[in-house]
Amino acid sequence: MNAIRKYFRKKVKDRKLVEQWLNDTKSFSNVTELTVEYRSLKERAEKIIDGMPPQRKTVYLLSRERGMNAGEIAREMNLAKKTVENHLNLALKYLREKLSGESFLIMLLFVLFY
Repeated sequence: MNAIRKYFRKKVKDRKLVEQWLNDTKSFSNVTELTVEYRSLKERAEKIIDGMPPQRKTVYLLSRERGMNAGEIAREMNLAKKTVENHLNLALKYLREKLSGESFLIMLLFVLFY
């Protein structure tokens, strides 16, 4: 699963692609429902991320929004690479726990592209 996630993260660094895909496929009957679910999940995730400790939140956002790897984040924030990796692991674990009740497809889209 990590290899798949890593592949897509490298291919798609901008989550706007997912939003564009959702907008482009509105003609399909259940896409509207998926769009609503995705946006709802995104809003919930943003609230959860906002509640993270400041350093963990910064590490997570640099990783997901700017596509930086642990080494790059460590250099930018003047932290040990292991510290950055720990923050990322804790952030992802926390998000998975808080969002565990979501549908598989929406969760997959979120994990791959957010």
